[in-house]
Amino acid sequence: MAEVDPVEIDSHRERLEAIAKAIVKDHQASEDVASEAMFAAVVAGNSGVEIENLGAWLTNVTQRLAFQWCRKHLKKRQIKTTAVKEELAAIDQPSQELSAELTLILNRLHPTYRDAILRRYIDGADDVDSAREVGIERSTFRRRIQIAIEQLRLLYRAEFGDETE
Repeated sequence: MAEVDPVEIDSHRERLEAIAKAIVKDHQASEDVASEAMFAAVVAGNSGVEIENLGAWLTNVTQRLAFQWCRKHLKKRQIKTTAVKEELAAIDQPSQELSAELTLILNRLHPTYRDAILRRYIDGADDVDSAREVGIERSTFRRRIQIAIEQLRLLYRAEFGDETE
């Protein structure tokens, strides 16, 4: 395929997105992976690379890119999880007492805000992934975190006094 036909490449979009979604399990990421594969076909064609079977070539590239995406995001989650585990392992006795106090007031938060706090600070998930999982905009998720922190401060002060600042 020395000459690139964008219409022919684009005709594979739905199939490529379905392949990518089956691997990455994320709609937005599958669209990105499929677009990247189609872009690779354009670049390869413009570079003079001969592609005998465009559909098979795009399928292979899409699968490779989808698996790369999965490895990249798995590694990010493992790094975040490891960091959280290390922080929890380093907790000393006074911090454990504080943790018990925070657990008490955390349970008093509205479930929406409690979920946001747990996702970010316990699960170590980033705002984009968390917002996507909950089905809201990233800015809405960040606002929930802000509200939750404000409410935690108020609840803590009401329960245990204003000892910490």
